[in-house]
Amino acid sequence: SFVEPRAHWTGILNRITDRFEGKFSSFSQMQISDIVALTGLGHEAALRAADREFSEPVHWQGNDDQRKALVQTLQQGGAHVLQGGRFLHVSGQCNKGTALNWLQDRYSENAEEKPLISLAIGDSPNDISMLEAADYALVIRSPVQDPPALRRTQNLLISTHTGPQGWNEGVRQILTKLKTSRR
Repeated sequence: SFVEPRAHWTGILNRITDRFEGKFSSFSQMQISDIVALTGLGHEAALRAADREFSEPVHWQGNDDQRKALVQTLQQGGAHVLQGGRFLHVSGQCNKGTALNWLQDRYSENAEEKPLISLAIGDSPNDISMLEAADYALVIRSPVQDPPALRRTQNLLISTHTGPQGWNEGVRQILTKLKTSRR
């Protein structure tokens, strides 16, 4: 395992609840109906989203200065806190880029066709490490926030559309580029 289990992070959050009373709620504290309302997911998808092993999403309801204080408190407790599209994600010192590198290594060990090509698709700051680690990065425009800022400029595409249309647009463009470059 890359990080401590979810119970470790919910324990830290439970210990600091009084200090930030009414300012946040975590998935472990929410009813499934709350997760449905916050995410727009259906009931079954919200159940899957709530069934976590190594991280804890936090819905922040306070102001920005209070959020900074929460993040600092969590970091002092050993947590890594990432801002996602709608939630703060509390976990250990692991990120999507580390996980992608691990996965690429596993696939490469068993791949008959080398080299493998990875494509990361994301729309928020918690996707940055994955988008930077992949061979190709597709940033899907969000209707609620600016695209995450990336260092990379090569093999990067930012969709013109949001959501599934942006995903479709970007994946098609990258597949066309790969097909053309293999000729």
